[in-house]
Amino acid sequence: MQALAAVDTICVSLSTCRLIGRVFELEDRGEHTLKGFSLPQAVWRVCGESGVASRFAAARSAAGAPFIGRDHEMGLLIERWNMALSGEGQFVLVTGEAGIGKSRLIEALRERVGSIESTVLTLQCSPHQVNTTLYPLVGFLEVAAEFAAGDLPEQKLEKLERYIRRTGDNDNATLPFYAEVMSLPTVGAASLPDGMSPGQRRAATIAAVVERVLRLSERHPVLLLLEDAHWIDPTSVELLTQAIDAITVARVLIVVTARPDFASPWAGRGHATQITLNRLGRAHCVEMIAGMVAKHAIPSEILDEIVNKTDGVPLFVEELTKSILETGAASRDAIPATLQDSLMARLDRLESAKEIAQVAAVIGRQFSRRLLAVVTGASDTRLDEAINRLIKSEIVFPQGKAVEVSYRFKHALIRDAAYDSLLRTRRQKLHEQIGKALEKQFSRVADEEPELLAYHFERAGVADSAATYFERSGDHAATRFAYNEATAHFSSALEQIKKLPDHASRELSVLLKLAPAVMIIKGQRSQEHEEVSRRAFEIAQSLGECRELFVATWNMWFTDNLRRRSAKALSRAEELVALSHRLQDDDLLLEGFHCRWSTGLFSGAFADTYRDASEGVRRYDPARHHKLGIEFGGHDPGVCAHGCQATVLAMSGDGGGARDALGIALALAERLAHPHSLAHGLMNATIALQILGDPAATELMARRLLETAEKYKMPPPLAISQFYSAWVYTIEAKDTAALDLLEPAFERVMKLGPMPNIYAAMMAEARVRSGRFAEGFQLIERTLLGLKEPEIGSFYLPKLLSLREECLAYIPKGSAGDVSAPPAAAMRLLQQNQNQLVALKAAAATAPAAWGRNVAG
Repeated sequence: MQALAAVDTICVSLSTCRLIGRVFELEDRGEHTLKGFSLPQAVWRVCGESGVASRFAAARSAAGAPFIGRDHEMGLLIERWNMALSGEGQFVLVTGEAGIGKSRLIEALRERVGSIESTVLTLQCSPHQVNTTLYPLVGFLEVAAEFAAGDLPEQKLEKLERYIRRTGDNDNATLPFYAEVMSLPTVGAASLPDGMSPGQRRAATIAAVVERVLRLSERHPVLLLLEDAHWIDPTSVELLTQAIDAITVARVLIVVTARPDFASPWAGRGHATQITLNRLGRAHCVEMIAGMVAKHAIPSEILDEIVNKTDGVPLFVEELTKSILETGAASRDAIPATLQDSLMARLDRLESAKEIAQVAAVIGRQFSRRLLAVVTGASDTRLDEAINRLIKSEIVFPQGKAVEVSYRFKHALIRDAAYDSLLRTRRQKLHEQIGKALEKQFSRVADEEPELLAYHFERAGVADSAATYFERSGDHAATRFAYNEATAHFSSALEQIKKLPDHASRELSVLLKLAPAVMIIKGQRSQEHEEVSRRAFEIAQSLGECRELFVATWNMWFTDNLRRRSAKALSRAEELVALSHRLQDDDLLLEGFHCRWSTGLFSGAFADTYRDASEGVRRYDPARHHKLGIEFGGHDPGVCAHGCQATVLAMSGDGGGARDALGIALALAERLAHPHSLAHGLMNATIALQILGDPAATELMARRLLETAEKYKMPPPLAISQFYSAWVYTIEAKDTAALDLLEPAFERVMKLGPMPNIYAAMMAEARVRSGRFAEGFQLIERTLLGLKEPEIGSFYLPKLLSLREECLAYIPKGSAGDVSAPPAAAMRLLQQNQNQLVALKAAAATAPAAWGRNVAG
């Protein structure tokens, strides 16, 4: 090659030509025989820079079929782009079957947009990464920040920061969130703020990415392109949804492509447009063929056959025309009948390069040269010759700047044809080779993309390795709070584990990871969460007593407690205490007491609650036991113990003791800087102060809870804070206007809060105090009828019965029906509740509250 270049000039091969695309003007110097290559190689002379504005547009090949028959669709896209230029952000979804020309339309739009100064962001989904969190964004950032294969994490972080500043964004707040996306360790100013909950970190990261797009649009209009959304991961859907909703007054056009079966979550928005690409008509097919054949003459009967067989699918038109040009087919019989036949015929003509294409297809639509070399074992000369042949035939294209030299099949259908041409046993063997190569020689991929190894080992039928990497993928997703993806990966791991002998312990390990993810996605009371928990419990019982049995039993207790199956929940809690004794694990023993005092409170066993909470306070050590809150239940056991003490002390009438316990609980929560523990402490404080009859203090605590719930996006605490705050206002105002504000807050808290009968009792009081006696009476009767077993709401029975008598004095006789006496069950519970309060006062008198170690300060 060097010998062909004149002084002060540069000559490049076809592969380099494709790689630099239209960044430079190139002159075709024909084919030459070069040392080390058995076939003549195309040579190009570099003439100078081309001036193409977009790097992504430059990476596209200028060759291929002309852009035909999409004037209407392009006109609509340009119209939406012009609206975006004026500050009316737009979203367009382009749908169509495989090969219909979605990517070609996007390419043409990119070329049109390149005529003005703009920022183009191109993201790509992958069929192998449908459960890889934010895969399109991660892939984009790797290329944009110019990561290299051997980069250390600190080097990647430095490159990421340079990229952010290079694009005109000097906001230092962006880097920590992008580092979070890329799973890069950070320190100091580059780290996310302390004390953020998992949900808050995830929400803040998504918000930061959207905010950056908006900031970029303030400098230049932004065209954000995302291709193949039918393979998008759940977190990217959430990110894209927030971006689409945020751009209504920004200079941003978002265009997404997808196949017809994609269920769009973005329909119905005022700034959203959907374009469905139809097949080309005959005239456009003829025009497209004419543009491709150029100087070559094709008989009219051959042209007709192409048009008839391709049925208006642009990719088929292009591939069939290329096939005829390559073979010189002169009769209709020589023309492939289907797109698959056409693609296979083209692959067959690649000769030795076909095998390389097949191996590349098993790797995926995108593949690195280094991995291809390892798997094929081909010499550099043979590999380069084959790749050049694939590029020249427009089977693959270089990817431009990337972490490694990599290539991409021109279309998914071409990759599929090459993949399907292999025998199943050969495909399995190649998948296994690829998985082992990634495992041994590509540690970065194994560490950062375990789902890719899981995919190859699953296709290879190596269940053991597939299960291992699916589980790692789930762990990876869970640490990034991507629970939809984590659920999918853990479920896939379970499918593989069930294929193995003696799989019980591995299945249990994954089930215990799956349970919290399912709970977050489906809800605490979901049937799916209960089923996963029950299966884990059954396996754990069969394996004997161990820590995993404690965790599985705790999950069952949690489910029973949430569903207010008090007897079952108490039995589970007793078993947890007993099991932790047998395991001789003092930390788990504290958690066992934690379960027992929580169950006691919700089941109305106030004396037992006080005793168990006091035992928890005595045992609790922040340095040892705060971690239990992260593993079990989401809040600190010490904060909960003091909070429960305060609640039952308030019920007993000990205002001083209750306030002392609340002060310790809140001080501990603030010192721990754990948002969920703080919210839990504030909820207990709000409840206890309302029980003590202190509206001003209740309102103050509800406002603090509101601030925490809004800051960290916690729906149940938010609903509770809004209800208590509105309740205080209504009770003090005593008018119907205030009550009208309370009603919607009551509806929300009944759906999200854990103590519905308490809220109902408070709402009934608010209605009575506002003069709505009939409505108050109806709610009282409904609440009394619902109280059939002892529970925390039983404490409010004296208040409810008193309000009932008050209502009857104001309601006209006969209008309330037969209400001569309260329900018998309510009267029985009233006596039981009074007995509990007597026992509680006795317990508090004989066992004063202990303030715990290193807590009271």
